[in-house]
Amino acid sequence: MKVKFKAVAVMATMFFCSASAQMKTPLQTFLEHPDVEAAGVSVYIKDVMNDSVLVDHNSKTNLIPASVTKVVTTAAALEILSDTFRFETKVLYDGSLSADSVLRGNLYVVGGGDPSLESEYAKGRSFLKGTVEAVKKLGIKKINGAVIADASLYAQGGAPIQWLVEDIGTYYAPVPSALSFCDNVFNLVYKGSAGCKPQLVSVYPPTSLLNIQNDMNSGGETWWRTYCKPYSWDVQLRGNMPVNKNSGIRIEIPEPELLVADSLRAMLEKSGVKVSQPARTTRWDTLKVPENAKLVFAHQSDMLKNLIKKTNYRSINLYAENIFLRLALQKAEVATFQTASDVVSQFWKSKGLNVKHTYQADGSGLSMKNAISSKFLVDVLTYMRRGSAYSQQFTESLPQAGVNGTVKSLFANTPLAGKVYAKSGSMERVQNYCGYVFHNNRVYAFSVMLNNFDGGRYALRQRLATLFNEIFK
Repeated sequence: MKVKFKAVAVMATMFFCSASAQMKTPLQTFLEHPDVEAAGVSVYIKDVMNDSVLVDHNSKTNLIPASVTKVVTTAAALEILSDTFRFETKVLYDGSLSADSVLRGNLYVVGGGDPSLESEYAKGRSFLKGTVEAVKKLGIKKINGAVIADASLYAQGGAPIQWLVEDIGTYYAPVPSALSFCDNVFNLVYKGSAGCKPQLVSVYPPTSLLNIQNDMNSGGETWWRTYCKPYSWDVQLRGNMPVNKNSGIRIEIPEPELLVADSLRAMLEKSGVKVSQPARTTRWDTLKVPENAKLVFAHQSDMLKNLIKKTNYRSINLYAENIFLRLALQKAEVATFQTASDVVSQFWKSKGLNVKHTYQADGSGLSMKNAISSKFLVDVLTYMRRGSAYSQQFTESLPQAGVNGTVKSLFANTPLAGKVYAKSGSMERVQNYCGYVFHNNRVYAFSVMLNNFDGGRYALRQRLATLFNEIFK
């Protein structure tokens, strides 16, 4: 009987072990999916008030963060600069203003890093219109000189470290400038016609500087590519445009500061103020703004909290980079990406966060050199929720999952829709999310990072929705 009892006990133990092995957690089910099993995955979820951890899977592993980097950038910016900070762009003049309303000198446009000059996301705040009105108010009818742009506040070093070659020059990855203009993007509209090259319908912002070599065809599979040298206004377009249809093409403005100066010159001319010389910049000349130059107009951006909301809602890379570079000026007279990185890192260190293994090469997350862990992202989110005077402003800068912004499709038509404020980050085979979950009168900070996953993003989002709805049911 004793032997039989042992046998039964062993069989029972085997049964329960087998049953237990089959009872997988939601996280295990997620991690064992064929599209995810070979990926780098990090998940961290905790209660921001009592620090109790709900999920911790590889939370200290550094992965490519993509656009969730903007959470680190924008949070630091709110703390360092304040929510009411405004970028300022100044217009000055030198020389003398004669009795016959002639300015014998130059107009200087001095950039302060504002990413929103004439931006499509900043309607109603026209720098050009304000400047023209200020010039006319001074009584100037003719400028015997030039409109000169100075963007030297941000070092002229080109794109941030290790931006992908295929990203540089695209509409979503324009190089930041202290005199950014119209989102640093040209919007071209072409219309295809059977048997003919597509015809240019419009260019915005309008300019005579751009020289387009049109090597596109009408018909066939729609595609296009842009070819140009850095800072070159000579652009070659290749590809196919659909027939009898207007199609938009967006390309980077090669030198936005020159376009600012030239656009201001053109608007002054249109308003009746003659300008004798072509627009110029200080980039290629030995020109400097004279110390005794007089102020004509000071244009201020919207408050930082509103710029940050646009940055995170729409994941605007240019806004993030310009904000990032502005932080560098807390340490240096001229902004560089390295100095900005140092300022951000030192700030989070001063708040007790472990920055030893965190690497941030840019403000937007386009750089492949960025390396951030889920633990660090959640620590940032926790600080902003619990220790920041700008907690509400920061939380509201994140779009609501299932409702709006870049996470409109995440958790859509699930119980968590509208209860999650999150930032997404995506590149090829990279999909990340971080933010807050509001559940049962508690607030949870979370980060989910996946690098080198297989399959499509839609299916991945569906599996993430299943995972989170199981965790927070």
